[in-house]
Amino acid sequence: MPAFFLFFTFSSTQAKAFEFSDWDILLKKHVKPGLVDGISLNTVVYGKLRLDPVFHRLENNLKLFPLSKLRTNQEKLAQ
Repeated sequence: MPAFFLFFTFSSTQAKAFEFSDWDILLKKHVKPGLVDGISLNTVVYGKLRLDPVFHRLENNLKLFPLSKLRTNQEKLAQ
């Protein structure tokens, strides 16, 4: 029983990573295949993206995420 308690206590105190589900929603909604000057590519209408409430929620969540939770150099460089 004590080992289980210690495991539970330890696992509940670990830092949580940023939740990117809103980013996935935005990609699926706003990135579309297109053709520009005969070149196939993925396109985004940034005016529509900017007006999407999910974009604003993601932006606010990123602003509120504590940078102190970034542990590795790779995570810190990605900011």
